Amino acid sequence: MELLMSVSQRRTQLNFTVAIDFTASNGNPSQPTSLHYMSPYQINAYAMALKAVGEIIQDYDSDKLFPAYGFGAKLPPDGKISHAFPLKTEAISLAIDSSCDRTDMEQLSVFVRFFDGKIFREKLLCLLTLPGRTTGEIIFHELTQFFEKNGLNKTNMAPQMAALVYIGSKTDLTTTSALKLVRSVMFKIPLRSKESDQANSNAENPNCVAIEGVLEAYFQSLRTVQLYGPTNFAPVISQVARCAAEVTDGSQFFVLLMITDGVISDMDQTKEAVVNAAGLPMSIIIVGVGPAEFDAMEELDGDEVRVSSRGRSAERDIVQFVPLRDYMDRSGNSVLSMARLAKDVLAEIPEQLLSFMKSRGLEPRPPLPAASDPPSMSTSTPAPKQSKAHA
Repeated sequence: MELLMSVSQRRTQLNFTVAIDFTASNGNPSQPTSLHYMSPYQINAYAMALKAVGEIIQDYDSDKLFPAYGFGAKLPPDGKISHAFPLKTEAISLAIDSSCDRTDMEQLSVFVRFFDGKIFREKLLCLLTLPGRTTGEIIFHELTQFFEKNGLNKTNMAPQMAALVYIGSKTDLTTTSALKLVRSVMFKIPLRSKESDQANSNAENPNCVAIEGVLEAYFQSLRTVQLYGPTNFAPVISQVARCAAEVTDGSQFFVLLMITDGVISDMDQTKEAVVNAAGLPMSIIIVGVGPAEFDAMEELDGDEVRVSSRGRSAERDIVQFVPLRDYMDRSGNSVLSMARLAKDVLAEIPEQLLSFMKSRGLEPRPPLPAASDPPSMSTSTPAPKQSKAHA
């Protein structure tokens, strides 16, 4: 797009962040009526909006690392509600096999299976000697002992694992049946030390590689979290605003894409967050999906009346809202429809960047020479990508 090209040619790095609505009003993702429905034949409305905007803007984000968040869901294992949780998860599975050594001592070979970003891999984690008969209780005990000894966090185990204690203590499981249970258990445990856990306890990595990585993380999250509510916008807007506040010299500009299905629950807090963000190098794109009324989104858009909060008006119009249904081509040509959507929602970004620079007395940087690198490669030093917001 020519307008975004002009932004990038002036050596301004675009930092693109995604936030997706995981509230229950979207419907059960396993049902065809859900806006999050994972059909084997076509992508849903959320994925459609994400691809339409993301595939254009990713060409102007040099590192192709996109922080991706969800909001309004209950997270495993304790069901805590979060309004800014990273879609990217560190999930592994364990595969266990039994054998006897030369002394007929029962042993467990424990393998860890994980995705390294390109392919699935399997590594030997440990060999455990089992005392006595092989029961579910013994397997659970030996595994947890191993985790504790090596400083691995076992608090995020899937609830099914705890059931092995009860099953193993109440019945005499054969090795085969016990291992069958364990093989089906999924863990969500970070493979890092206690020291690393302490250093990273407040900073989970939300970055996904390119838009395809965001889509993969989105679909994976649909399988692991519980859609709930309410629909709070303020936490994720404030999260991106904190990052934008660190780079206000015009070298970087932050674009937040929020995709949602309905009414905002924290409208007062959201308006305050928008007013605060209006003084920063930041733009917010809201795409509404589904048949709901979007009056609150229109208010945030501020084309006619500038957003205000606590007696303060936003110094710039930084919100662009569009309902996806306005771009659905009745002829079924989704390619053209999404091209129009991307063009319209991204059209205001250059003007919003220039208005920020003018408000701060910053001179636009000179365009790159014609023979220089492609505009998607910024010559500025990018700030660290965002970490998880506290919801």
